[in-house]
Amino acid sequence: MRMLESNVATAALTAGVVFVFVGCSDDSTTPPTPADTIPPAAVQDLSARVTNSGRILLGWTAPGDDQAEGTAASYEIRYAGTAISEANWAQASRLAFSGTPQAAGRLEQFLLSDIGFGEWRFGLKSTDDAGNRSPLSNVVALTVLDSIPPSQITDLRAPGSTRTSVTLEWTAPGGNGGAGRASAYSIRYATEEITAANWAQANVFGSPPTPAQAGASEQLHLDGLLSSTLYFFGIRAMDTQGNESPVSNTVSKATLSPTVVRVTNSSGPIGAFHPHWSPDGAQLAFNADWDQQLLDQLYIVSSSAPFTPTRITDVSEGALRPEWSPDGRALAFIGNRLIDPSTARELWTMDPAPFSAPFRVASHHPNLIQFSAWSPDGTKLAYSVHTPLGLPPGTTVMYTVPVGGGAPTLFAEPGGSVSGMDWSPDGSWIAIGSNRGGNTDLWLFPVAGGEPVQLTDDPASDTRPLWSPDGQRIAFGSDRAGTFDIWVVDASGGQPTRITVGAGAELDASWSPDGKRIAYRAFETGISDIWIQDIE
Repeated sequence: MRMLESNVATAALTAGVVFVFVGCSDDSTTPPTPADTIPPAAVQDLSARVTNSGRILLGWTAPGDDQAEGTAASYEIRYAGTAISEANWAQASRLAFSGTPQAAGRLEQFLLSDIGFGEWRFGLKSTDDAGNRSPLSNVVALTVLDSIPPSQITDLRAPGSTRTSVTLEWTAPGGNGGAGRASAYSIRYATEEITAANWAQANVFGSPPTPAQAGASEQLHLDGLLSSTLYFFGIRAMDTQGNESPVSNTVSKATLSPTVVRVTNSSGPIGAFHPHWSPDGAQLAFNADWDQQLLDQLYIVSSSAPFTPTRITDVSEGALRPEWSPDGRALAFIGNRLIDPSTARELWTMDPAPFSAPFRVASHHPNLIQFSAWSPDGTKLAYSVHTPLGLPPGTTVMYTVPVGGGAPTLFAEPGGSVSGMDWSPDGSWIAIGSNRGGNTDLWLFPVAGGEPVQLTDDPASDTRPLWSPDGQRIAFGSDRAGTFDIWVVDASGGQPTRITVGAGAELDASWSPDGKRIAYRAFETGISDIWIQDIE
């Protein structure tokens, strides 16, 4: 056989014929498909608008699979409050698009859930089934304004009250309907029921709390109210766009009545005036004309029942306005002394014991010393002199003098008249009532020198200031409510709070050493008497 094959091959070569033997193959095999590298086209008409319901609607033309043909596999939509570009695409917030892209050229729409209010930018990319991603679409900007007000507060309640405050509670309503957080509250109160019609006329509470997240419990202690008074309260919530909720349900609550005690019972002729509390809180000193009309003497009475006054002076021309020393060992007062043909009004001190011998500290006769105040350390007295020599009549100057007497030092020339004075517990200020600005208001004069500070500014008369023991508040008399009452104002200023509400005139306030009570004089049927009222 091998010899035969060799012969055939030899013959073929000799004849110049070449045979090529090819192996068997399967003619049904398909060549491999080229990979898809063509991305969808970039969307060029992305748009955004706010619907009537306040939601955001995005719209665009479907881009296709390969450029503008076919159907894309998915969309990726992102948004940001700043510009969107290819460089910061990954940092923008992603929206959850769960729909299936339509064929190229069809209208696509996507309704967003709430993303908040403000100026937003939106961009889109599409991806085909091979993972090819389109370039970034046109970026569209949209300002979303909040037109949805906070929801109405419907559970406002007033669980408690004191003599000057009411506690309010409610549930935070949210800033956008019942969701999110409101930006501010407007809280109002009045002595009649509050409605939307009279909302603007109600009193505004100036320091409302910052709203909490929707659903949280809120609480407020609203201070500065009158005692024994029924009040009505309402709240509205506002968002950052100024949308305001409806007026809440109205709730009413009465403040408590203070404990008021009458200390003296004057039968005439005019009565008792100018109470001043002893530093230990046990006694009150005051002056009264019980024995001779228009000729007052000093008295001391216990600050708790039984109230049995004891006369302690026998000054021939009368004694006025007692002031306890800080250590309680002495009383300063204004004493009258006859110097023909007139009466001198001078500054004196004495031991707080019946008929102790008084000591004259200062005199400016024929000018009149009106008011005095102890320095906190008890070493000096400040006092005011009316119509001093060399100044126009009707004006006042103020001096300080050592308690043991000596040459007085000119402290200030407030101008006009002075109605009451008191030295601050820290020694920094002397408060006076003065008409130096044209109207009688409270002024603070720095002891170290410098310009005075006007504390009140009201068309009414504010007079007879007295610092609280902690130096944080000042009690004073004012007729800003029609008749004179006792009011209290923060030493840093602000809106005063009315303390007394009697029908007659109340003046000459004096704090108890613990700051919880105030003694004052009040007219009843034309006769003045000393009263004590709780204020806390």
